Amino acid sequence: MSYLKAVLSTFFLLVFVYSSAQAGDSSYVTLDQAIAKVKKDKTHKILGAETIEFNGKTVHQIKILTQDGHVKKINVKTLKE
Repeated sequence: MSYLKAVLSTFFLLVFVYSSAQAGDSSYVTLDQAIAKVKKDKTHKILGAETIEFNGKTVHQIKILTQDGHVKKINVKTLKE
């Protein structure tokens, strides 16, 4: 049950980050803003964050530790579309 809860929590976090990046005007999302979005989900611990090139696009990659001890990476777009 704990694993399912962690998976669902991660899924909803990804949906939240993606939908937040899509809302609003076409402005740049800073690394601090991306971290703040991920921090809103209190079930994860942020291990690190950096801006990288991924599939030809610049993204903020945030590494999290889930409640069940798994490390996951979340990519947040730098430009709102």
